[in-house]
Amino acid sequence: MHAIKMTLIMTLSLLTTQAVATIVPITDEVLEATFRSEGGSRYTEGYVKLNRTAGNIALLLQPATPPCPVDQLCTEVQPAPFEYFLEEVKSTVDVCESVIYQAEQHQDHAIKVTLIDNTHYNYEICPTFLPVPLTVVQVEQTFHGPASTEHIASDFAGEALSHIRY
Repeated sequence: MHAIKMTLIMTLSLLTTQAVATIVPITDEVLEATFRSEGGSRYTEGYVKLNRTAGNIALLLQPATPPCPVDQLCTEVQPAPFEYFLEEVKSTVDVCESVIYQAEQHQDHAIKVTLIDNTHYNYEICPTFLPVPLTVVQVEQTFHGPASTEHIASDFAGEALSHIRY
């Protein structure tokens, strides 16, 4: 009984000290999610971080490993991921109560990212037979070359956006 009392006193004394200030709060303003390609995309997986306070999206796309030609020995080297930082995020809520975040960047090539948060998807208003992914990431890229323009669109399904601890 004495040991339980001493443990309780020590715990309470720790809680009343400055150690409480080191507790990491959760913020609703910065969200993140990982996602995978459903196949047929240049990218196999990725990561997205949405900062609603600053109004920006950080996006990381992992390219697929190039195929090895038939009858050749190839070393499997994972290509370096592409990283994008897009500002001026615009958000809307659609009829189904999904939150849609969009941002564009025009530098050496154009990229448009649409992040759809289906966490609060309303199945009563928008019934469907298939489950709706919790997070959808749509990436549209346009590469301008001297003789042609290449447009690439990729869709990804991901886990729910989760809060980042600071």
